[in-house]
Amino acid sequence: MSTRSLWTRSMCRFEKTLIETMRLSAEGIDNIIYHVRRMNNSRRELFNSADSLDIASIQVPDVSGTDILKFRILYGEKIESIEFIPYIPRKIKSLRLVNGDSVEYCFKYEDRKHLESLREKRHGCDEVLIVRDGRVTDTTFTNVAFHDGGKWFTPAFPLLAGTRRASLVDKGVLRVADIMVKDIWHFRTVRLFNSMIRFDKAPLLPISAIYSGR
Repeated sequence: MSTRSLWTRSMCRFEKTLIETMRLSAEGIDNIIYHVRRMNNSRRELFNSADSLDIASIQVPDVSGTDILKFRILYGEKIESIEFIPYIPRKIKSLRLVNGDSVEYCFKYEDRKHLESLREKRHGCDEVLIVRDGRVTDTTFTNVAFHDGGKWFTPAFPLLAGTRRASLVDKGVLRVADIMVKDIWHFRTVRLFNSMIRFDKAPLLPISAIYSGR
C-alpha cells in the first residue's frame, strides 16, 4: 500500500487546529465513542461549541486483511480536513527520561513542536519518557503502563489522557497511579500504547531499557 494519503478532503481551517487520530482496520474504527467524546469536549472548552461532530457519518475506505489506516481529522469549531494514511509502526527499544516541566499538552493540537523538541533530547535512545514535577507522564506519542508482575498501572498525570487509555481504565485493565521517577524501578516492564497501538500488541520493554540523564 502506498505511503501517500489515500484520500484527503479539505474544508475550512481555523487558527487553533486540533487533531484526532483513529485506528481504522477491517474490524472498523477503534474506540470511536471515546474519540468523539474528546473532540466534542475540546471544542466545548476551546470554542464554546454546544453541538456535536457527527463522525459516524463520515464515509471511510474499505480496509481488508491486516491493513491498518490512520484516520486523521483536523478540526476547530468544525472539521477542517480528513485523511486516511497507511500506518507504519515505530520500533521502540529504549527510552530516555527527560524533563518536561515547561510542556503543556492538555488538548491534542496539530502543532507538536514542543514535543518534538523534547524528543531531540533522547541522546541515542529511540524515544523519551517525559517527567513533570518528578512524575512520569507519557512519551511524545504514547501513553505508558507499568507492570509489577501482577497488575498494570498507568500514570495519573499524563500529558494527554488518550482514548485507548480511557477505555482500558474503564474496563479495569489499567489502574491509575501517581508514579514518581523513583517508583519506576519497582516495576518489571513498561508498555507504550496509543489510539493506533492496541495494548496487547504494544511494545513491551524491560525497565532496564529506561535511561536517565545522558
